Amino acid sequence: MFFSELKEEASDIAGCFSSSVRHLIHLHAPNIMQKYFISWSQCFTSNQQATAQECRLLIEYVAMNAIAIRKILKKYDKVHCSVNGRIFKTKMLAEHIELLQSPWLMELGALYINFNISNGRKQVVGGPFSCDLSATEPIMTLTLPDSVKLEYNLV
Repeated sequence: MFFSELKEEASDIAGCFSSSVRHLIHLHAPNIMQKYFISWSQCFTSNQQATAQECRLLIEYVAMNAIAIRKILKKYDKVHCSVNGRIFKTKMLAEHIELLQSPWLMELGALYINFNISNGRKQVVGGPFSCDLSATEPIMTLTLPDSVKLEYNLV
């Protein structure tokens, strides 16, 4: 019962996150006609900073939920002296529900880095995502609020 409810909650979070990211990316990868209207409207307003902020909020949303699920499973294992939480986490990875392994998170990270670099910064400092393109295999790094670093191979 506990794990089925947690799986449902994790699926809802993953669904909400992926649809929000899809919508955000769609706004910034428009068709030719939309590009024309967007470029024309940007003469009057610039929403690039607002979009970068929305990216950051979505990153924080998924990171906080992933940390919460991880802590819930760890506490479950500790209280029940079991490894069922770890097994459940493995199942989440296999079923592509694990939030921090979502391809949408990587897309969002790339969009976040792109917005910050296009705002005139040479590199993203203090943000949740950073990127090292000079390595033999380019890597994007996500630093979570609890100082955990996740690396995504960009090859």
